[in-house]
Amino acid sequence: MFPLIGRKSMVAAEGSEWASQRKLYNPGFSPDFLRGVVDTIIQKCNRFIDKCDEDLAAGVSTDMLDRAIDLTVDVIVAVAFGEDWNVYDTSDDNEGLQTRNAMRDLTELLGIAQRNPLKRYFDPLHKWKTWRLSKALERNMQKLVKRRLAKFQLTEGKEDLKQQKDILSLSLSSVLRSKETSQQAVGAISITSDDMENMTSQLKTFYFAGHDTTATTIAWAYWLLLQHPESLTRAREEVVSALGKDWVQAAIEGNGISNGLSSTTFEKLQQCEYLDAVARETLRLYPPAASTRYAPDSNANADGWRLGESIVHLNFYAIQRDPDLWEKPNEFVPERFLGEDGRKRISSSGFLPFSKGSRDCIGKYFALLEAKIALATLICRYDGKIVDENEVYTTRLTSIPRGGCAVKLCLRFCNHSSDEQTFAF
Repeated sequence: MFPLIGRKSMVAAEGSEWASQRKLYNPGFSPDFLRGVVDTIIQKCNRFIDKCDEDLAAGVSTDMLDRAIDLTVDVIVAVAFGEDWNVYDTSDDNEGLQTRNAMRDLTELLGIAQRNPLKRYFDPLHKWKTWRLSKALERNMQKLVKRRLAKFQLTEGKEDLKQQKDILSLSLSSVLRSKETSQQAVGAISITSDDMENMTSQLKTFYFAGHDTTATTIAWAYWLLLQHPESLTRAREEVVSALGKDWVQAAIEGNGISNGLSSTTFEKLQQCEYLDAVARETLRLYPPAASTRYAPDSNANADGWRLGESIVHLNFYAIQRDPDLWEKPNEFVPERFLGEDGRKRISSSGFLPFSKGSRDCIGKYFALLEAKIALATLICRYDGKIVDENEVYTTRLTSIPRGGCAVKLCLRFCNHSSDEQTFAF
C-alpha cells in the first residue's frame, strides 16, 4: 500500500503517532463540517447527473462505477483539498484527470501484486510501472501543497488555516504550529522534505479512501435497488417525504438542486432511515475492503491464539455473510437495519465495512452522507435496467463490480399542475 498512500500515512501509524494524527483530522469529519459540505456534494451531483444524461442521450449504457468514481473524486478534491480539478475535462494537461488515472492504474497494479506477490519482487516491468505511477501521484500532491502554501503566503497569513477544516488546511496548520510560525513571519515559511512527505501521505490516503470505496457503494446500491423494485419504491417514497417535493422535482427535471433547496438537506437526510439502511445493507453484501492490521502488542491473543507481533487479516465479505450471524445472509434485506430492535439484533462484530473500535474509518459518516445524496438523486431522476444481472464481485486492491454495475438509464416523468404535483413511482 505504501506506493499508493505513502509511508507516513495515518493508516500505517501506531501508538501516540496515530492518536495525534487522528485527533488532528477529526474536526474534518465532525457533524458541523458535514452539514457545511452538503451544498458542495449536491453541486457535484448535478455534474454527475449531467454525465449520466449524456450516456442516456447517446443511447449507451452507463458504467455506474466509473461515473460514481468521477463524482466521488470531484467531491473529495473539493471537500478535502479546497480545489476543483474538473475530472470531466479530458485534455492531456488536466492535472486532476492525471491524478485520478494514476491512482486507478496504481490500484490495479497493487491488486495484481497482492494476488501474485512474485510480481512485486521478480517482474522488473511491474516494479517500474508501480514506481512511475507512485512518483506521478506524489508529484501532483506536492503541487497541491505548494499551491495552498503560496496562497497562504500571498495573503500574508490572513487566511486562518486553523478555522478551516478541510484536510489540506489541517495538515498545513499542523506543520505551521510545529514550527511556531507567526503571521508576521509567513514569508519565511519553509517546508522540509519530512513535512512534505507527511502531508502528501495524508492527502493520498484521504484521496484514495475518500473516493474509491464510496463510489463502489453507490454503484452496488443502485444496482441492488434496480433488482428489488419494492425496495426502490420504498426508498423513493421516503426521499419525497423527507426532502420534499421541490427537492425531488428539481432532481427529476434535471434543473440542478439549488442552494436554497439544499440548505436543510443534512437534517432531512437524517430522516431517511430506509435509504441509510440500503447503504448499510449494500456495504454488508459487498464490502469494498477487508482489513489487514499489525498487532504490535506481543501479548495480544484471541481465543487462545497468539496474535502479538503478527499481521491479522479479516475477511469482511465472509464475516458479513456468515449464517451464524445473519438471517438470510446472501439476500438484500435493508429492513434488518431499521429500528432499534433491528440494530440490536446485529452482532457488533458482524458488521465491519468501516472496521470498528478506535481505529474505525474516520470518514464513515461522510461516506454515508455522500452515498445517500447520490442515491436520492439517482432514484428520483431515473428508472433503469440492469445490463448484467450476474455482476461479479471481484478484487482489484479494494473490491469492485467487475462490469461496473452497468445500467441502461431512462428518465422518469412528472405530471404537475399549479395545485398538485404527482410523482411517478
